[in-house]
Amino acid sequence: MDYKDLESSKFYSYKFKNFSTIIILPAFLLVVFVLIGSVFAVREKTVKLVGVIEPTSSLNIKDTANYYEGQSLNKGRSIILSSGQKKKLTEKSVVHLSQNKAVIFPSLANQKKLEIISYVPDNEISYLKNNQKIKFQIKNKYGENIIINGKVESVAIYPKELKGKEGYLVVSSISPNKKEKSYLRYGMESQVSVIISRQTYFDFLKEEIFDKQ
Repeated sequence: MDYKDLESSKFYSYKFKNFSTIIILPAFLLVVFVLIGSVFAVREKTVKLVGVIEPTSSLNIKDTANYYEGQSLNKGRSIILSSGQKKKLTEKSVVHLSQNKAVIFPSLANQKKLEIISYVPDNEISYLKNNQKIKFQIKNKYGENIIINGKVESVAIYPKELKGKEGYLVVSSISPNKKEKSYLRYGMESQVSVIISRQTYFDFLKEEIFDKQ
């Protein structure tokens, strides 16, 4: 290369033009795309709880001799309750045997909504309120995470003692589809994420910057 070329403005113009094209312009476009994406991407703030699927109702049967665990009982079947009262089932049900007692639960497969019971410590209860959206997380037989959406139905105003600790009862509901129901059982315990706020990442970053100032 001729040293005269190094001294020419044309040489430097060419070199810096390539630099701006290869480095600066892509970097600028990346920043623009990130900013645009942050306007639409949503950040969720959640309170994570442990939730248990509980039946919405139960009936205690007087005689357990003719029943077995998991037995399916059709709607309209006559049963004798532990009180001695005779009753006809108003929906398809299943039998659960526990400590020489037989308890009848509504058939989980026939329920449109399922009830999730959680207990919340006093330092988190103020964040929760009715109708907040929840995500109930389970795993299928392949170990894959499945998220079932629902909402908070009620929040207790007074704590209850549970295993030596106090917690506020929170009742939520989920509406699983047929396939999701096949993975669910009464008494199943899993993580419940209660969404207490939603904001775009752009607003989140803006708040972080101004708060620090």
